[in-house]
Amino acid sequence: GVASSDNAPVPSVEWEKLDPTRYKVRVRGAQHPFWLVFNESYNSGWKASVLKPDDKSVRNAFVVAYRGGSGEGREITEHRMVNGYAYGWWVNEASRDFDIVVEFRPQSLLDSGVFIAASAVTVLFIASPLYLLKGRKTTALFRRERLKRARRKRGSGGAARV
Repeated sequence: GVASSDNAPVPSVEWEKLDPTRYKVRVRGAQHPFWLVFNESYNSGWKASVLKPDDKSVRNAFVVAYRGGSGEGREITEHRMVNGYAYGWWVNEASRDFDIVVEFRPQSLLDSGVFIAASAVTVLFIASPLYLLKGRKTTALFRRERLKRARRKRGSGGAARV
């Protein structure tokens, strides 16, 4: 939702859910600062960033949100609890039309942890058979060498008796 100060015209706002922890908000016709109200329980992990004017695609919004505002978007820092439970950001943007990405940042940390863990398991599953295969080859090579030495001893010992 949107609330404006001093009975100023309220901009058009459309929400698009990118995933359970990321939303893209399209703001059109903003002439004055306004409150952007997010009907989720207040949690300091929710962050909002204004995207660059040329960053209009949903894909780019997802990338900006996933990167955690890596310079491609400007984080909205003025925020507070609204209506006793919800999250609100004071949007004071100079341009009339812009996009905002709202995301739950702790999810980015979880996503990174899952990626790292999955990568480690993949490496383990690839490396383990190679290590075991190398061990078998070494053991087989060791056995062959031991058999050759035993045969040589038998062969040289048998020739001396004759």
